[in-house]
Amino acid sequence: YVVVGNLNSGVLKMSAGYQTHFAIKTDGSLVGWGDNVYGELGTGNLNPSLNPILIIASNVEEVLTSGSLTCARLSNYSV
Repeated sequence: YVVVGNLNSGVLKMSAGYQTHFAIKTDGSLVGWGDNVYGELGTGNLNPSLNPILIIASNVEEVLTSGSLTCARLSNYSV
């Protein structure tokens, strides 16, 4: 296994796209890391991140990645 940045515990689900990766943590937050060439991290910029950064603070139920697309579904069913 590989320890990724500060992501050594508390992970509920993971999803990987094209060189970008996401994890839903047990507190309902969504973190992501990767090359971010197409803005997949949703941070409003194209800056890459080698370590997990907070994308959504809470209520994340699912995350889907496909190529350069990323979608998250929150507990209120919004996307």
